[in-house]
Amino acid sequence: MEPLPEAIDVIQQYGALVEGLHTADGVKLVHTISLTVASITIGIHDAKCGKISYREITRALEFHPAFGIDRIKIPDEVIGQRRIWREIGELARRSKQPIHLADVCEMIESPDPSHACYHMRRAQAAGLVRKVGHQGGWVAID
Repeated sequence: MEPLPEAIDVIQQYGALVEGLHTADGVKLVHTISLTVASITIGIHDAKCGKISYREITRALEFHPAFGIDRIKIPDEVIGQRRIWREIGELARRSKQPIHLADVCEMIESPDPSHACYHMRRAQAAGLVRKVGHQGGWVAID
C-alpha cells in the first residue's frame, strides 16, 4: 500500500518540526492548530465487498478554506486496520502469473498455510480473485 501524498509531505517536514516542538509554547501551538484545522470527522458504516460485510471506519481532515487544501480522506489501512483480503487482490492484480498460498504466507509474514488459506477464501468471497485449476493458483478478477 502506498502512503498518502499528504503523509509524505508531513513526514518530510517532521524532522524540523520535532526539533523545535519541545520549545514551543503549548497554548500557542493549540491556537495554531485550531486556526489551521477546521474539522476532523470520524464515522463508522457498514460496507460490503462481494460476499464480505464489514465495518469500515472513515476519517477526514478538513483545513480552513483560506489554505486552499482539499479535504483529506484517511482510509482504514492508514490507521492500521489491515484488510488482508484486499492486499491479496492487489497482489494478484500486480502478479504476471497466478499467486499461490506460499505467496500469501510471505505477504502476511506467516509460515502457516491454513492462515493464508483463510485469507485467500475471504479474497475469493470478496470477488477479488478466482481459482484456476487444482494446482494453478489464483488470479485477479478484472
